[in-house]
Amino acid sequence: MRRGASALLVFLILAALATAKPGDAHLYPPKAGDAVTIYLVDNGDHTDLAIPRGELLAHGGPSGAATASMTTAPWVMAGWRRTVL
Repeated sequence: MRRGASALLVFLILAALATAKPGDAHLYPPKAGDAVTIYLVDNGDHTDLAIPRGELLAHGGPSGAATASMTTAPWVMAGWRRTVL
C-alpha cells in the first residue's frame, strides 16, 4: 500500500512538471485601465461572484446575451452553494 502511494505521488509530481506552462505575461499585471473589480460575496452556505453588468455586455458571447435579456441591474451575481459533507 505504501509503495503504491509513493509511486502515485511521484507520478503526479512528474505529470505536473511535464505539463506545466508559464503564464501569459500580457495578462498580468493588467495595463492601466484594463483591470476590472469583481467581488466574492460569502452568504454563509452560498457564495457569489459579483460582476459588473457592463463588462459582461462588452465581451458579448453567451454570458453577455443572457445578461442583456435577463437584468438591467448594475451587478450580476453568479453563485454556487457549498456542500458540506
